[in-house]
Amino acid sequence: LTVTLTKDDNTLFDMHSIDLSRAGTSWGAAGSVYFTGIKSDDTTVKQTFSYSDELAFKTFFFDGVFVGLKSVSWIAASQTTDIQYFQFDNITMYPLDSSNQIVEPASLALLGLGLAGLGFSRRRQ
Repeated sequence: LTVTLTKDDNTLFDMHSIDLSRAGTSWGAAGSVYFTGIKSDDTTVKQTFSYSDELAFKTFFFDGVFVGLKSVSWIAASQTTDIQYFQFDNITMYPLDSSNQIVEPASLALLGLGLAGLGFSRRRQ
């Protein structure tokens, strides 16, 4: 089974991360998921993530080449069989326009500390 992700409005996007895990306790084992991205110029980029046989999600981060994509497809393969059952969650992608990306908490914390320092220095004067 191949899963393919595209945007409804056919605009480009960047892939950031995905959570992967085996699918259940009675089936599924450690395996790998193979990702193929199709870029705006129809070139492809590839990346493989391997997950353990634990029944817990792990977050995997895409390389910086997974940007400006039209689509991303993925398929899994088990280390013990040809068929693999896996689950995915929390797919993080950004529109190609980076002005819509979420600000990192560390940046906000530094901004807050700087403003607090300015307020404190003015108060002492």
